Amino acid sequence: MSIAYISGWPAFLPMDSYEMEQFLYGLGLDGPGVKHDFEIVDGIGDYPIDWGTDFRIANRLVQRVSDMGDLRDTFKAWCDAQDNCTVEDALKASSHMNSVMFLHGVDSDEILGEFALENGMILEYNDLPDEVYEALDKAKAGAKLREMEGGVFVNGGYLINEDFSDELLPAEEPLAYFQVRFSDEHHDSGWCDVPLSEADGRLITRMFNCENLSELPMENRSIVPQLNGIVSGADELPELNLLNEAFDGMNSEEIQKYKVLLEVIQPGTPLTALRLADDMAHYDVELQYVDPSAYGRQYIDERYNFNEQDSLLLFIDYEGFGAAILSEDGYQATRYGAVYVGDEEQEIIQDEEQGFGGMGGMA
Repeated sequence: MSIAYISGWPAFLPMDSYEMEQFLYGLGLDGPGVKHDFEIVDGIGDYPIDWGTDFRIANRLVQRVSDMGDLRDTFKAWCDAQDNCTVEDALKASSHMNSVMFLHGVDSDEILGEFALENGMILEYNDLPDEVYEALDKAKAGAKLREMEGGVFVNGGYLINEDFSDELLPAEEPLAYFQVRFSDEHHDSGWCDVPLSEADGRLITRMFNCENLSELPMENRSIVPQLNGIVSGADELPELNLLNEAFDGMNSEEIQKYKVLLEVIQPGTPLTALRLADDMAHYDVELQYVDPSAYGRQYIDERYNFNEQDSLLLFIDYEGFGAAILSEDGYQATRYGAVYVGDEEQEIIQDEEQGFGGMGGMA
């Protein structure tokens, strides 16, 4: 486990992806393009890695290192051997540590030469007569091998340094939009993806010796933080399944627009969340206004004939001005974008928050 501080708040890594999204959401650091100011102070924080500004990438690397076992020393030596080890390069390399040779305790040309000769690693020396073989300069043999292999002495050992910069980042495992967990003082199903398979359902009911899942205490979580814990019990699983299907039908831009609406409306049940997903087309959502300063700058550029070199522009608070103009124009800004909230939209939002009501005359 590693300890990190992000924007002054402590975090214990690695987190699973659901915990990570909820953590960043709670700090207000999960919007598009957000850069993370963090420092890892323990555990893998000792590794010479340029961590960058993406806390999710850092967490992925901490998770992979925590699963390495005996290969951690090899990985740390590989990081130490790089001129500038970025977190992305380290993450790429983390998939290949089984193929990287690191010899502990081999920390000089002489020791390397002796090891190489004993193990027949320099082929042209293998057929020499014994008296010539014994007379070989082991340090020169080690230096020759090191030059041939591109090896380096690092962290008290010998590493054959390999370049993984052209590799692709390891693919992330696809995540379910929702997971549920059934538990009591005696049993725990662990987190299960939604929708539950029939096999999962049978296994859980057998585990708890019950007739159906509705009898069991249940908790739920979502990779979409605003929907974490939205289900109160297993009787709402059908609605959660439908909401999962709605997500499956959205592209990345539609999911981002949905997050804008979730920030404004904050549905309290899977049914109202599902209604909101169905009604997305009725809302004017502008993802480009995720940063109010962009709206403020656009407003000024379109209405005033300022020269780009005008010193006055240096003193404009674009973010504050943009937020004020957005509000004046009827938009509600969120960390994911802005949504137009006129009188009709406000009525709809109130209906959605209550979980009832139709779309009225909206087109």
